[in-house]
Amino acid sequence: KIALEEAKAIVEEDVTFCRNIGINGLKIIQDSDYRNFCKHKDVRNLYIYGDNDDICPPEMRKFIEVLEPISVIKVISESSHIPFLTNPEDFFKILKEYI
Repeated sequence: KIALEEAKAIVEEDVTFCRNIGINGLKIIQDSDYRNFCKHKDVRNLYIYGDNDDICPPEMRKFIEVLEPISVIKVISESSHIPFLTNPEDFFKILKEYI
């Protein structure tokens, strides 16, 4: 019975931790508005998307192509929202080529 209670406490801590990360991440997004910065069409940014990204899907590139026509957009197959973790070899290859 003690092990079950300890396991429940650990799970609750993990859920709280993950919830806080999510809330803090959304707060950063809410407080960070780069739309005026993106209006400078002479800025060349690199965008790397995972083709399985449900948070920021690759379809976003249509907007980037209009807002930032000289920016570089790459999509890594079989990767998620964090392609530097799900496919680090391809991610860092693209990054090195860009730099």
